[in-house]
Amino acid sequence: MPGQPNPRVGLFVTCLVDAIRPSIGFSAIQLLEEAGCRVEVPQAQTCCGQPALNSGDERDSAALARQTIAAFEGFDYVVLPSGSCAGTMVHGYPELLYDDQAWAPRARAMAARTHEITSFLVDVMGFRTKGRRLAATATYHDSCAGLRELGIAAQPRSLLAQVEGLEMRGLEGNDVCCGFGGTFCVKYSDISNAIVTEKAEAIERTGADLLLAGDLAHACTMNGRCAEVCPVGIPLPTLLRAWRRRSWRERLEPGSVRAGIGAWAMLARRPALYRLASRIGVRALRLLGRRGWIRTLPLAGGWTAYRDMPRPSGRTFMEQYRAEKARREDGK
Repeated sequence: MPGQPNPRVGLFVTCLVDAIRPSIGFSAIQLLEEAGCRVEVPQAQTCCGQPALNSGDERDSAALARQTIAAFEGFDYVVLPSGSCAGTMVHGYPELLYDDQAWAPRARAMAARTHEITSFLVDVMGFRTKGRRLAATATYHDSCAGLRELGIAAQPRSLLAQVEGLEMRGLEGNDVCCGFGGTFCVKYSDISNAIVTEKAEAIERTGADLLLAGDLAHACTMNGRCAEVCPVGIPLPTLLRAWRRRSWRERLEPGSVRAGIGAWAMLARRPALYRLASRIGVRALRLLGRRGWIRTLPLAGGWTAYRDMPRPSGRTFMEQYRAEKARREDGK
């Protein structure tokens, strides 16, 4: 059944969409508006805190959880074009703040109205696309966070089936990790590379023109519900989270990692400073890119030793969104 008419939706853009692929943010707004939503992008948002959470840094991830909850209170729904960030809000926030009497109920309330975009369009709004056509073949990869944390599988395929001329081809191991895993791909790059090599070979075998996915970062099994697929019921996610927290508390992480997470968290807790740093960072990354790709990236050599990173478009989503909003208001 369709949800309430004309709901007020807060769009959480995500860091990677803001910096690397702003077009995804604008496409999300377009789809949500077509579905009858009133869409707003709160300017107080920065990062959901997932990098700190993945690293075991409970203090900074909890601070960012509180900041994000406060920024999105008052909306009927919170929608994200990312299964991993949505999973952080739906599952991570209530767990982080469970013993905080003031914030625990607010975290649970936010989790209850937070959705990944394809799930929201199909399950909440009952949305059907109209007039979409694309003459191409495509295959679909299910990100671990969306699939295992949020149960998202049929929803994106339902939307894609409505695109005229698009032929979907099955992907062997479509539900198998792509090797990203948040900070896993940087810390354990050799393992990550072996996983993504198998994934890339499976994609090539489909012969499809396009690879589609519902999560820009492809954040994977390190935070997924691995226990659900474990034949002997080992609570692997719980064990991993406990180990990461202990590793952080006992300072077992390399000093460079701790310093990097700390500097990032300091910026993320200050939206204005974060926006400035994002603008500078995007422009710096463009200087490193050639022909649309970045071949090497400082402090992430383990990642770029095996993969190329997309070159940013030049301006962040937030910059472009504010400019577009100003144009609309001037035209009234």
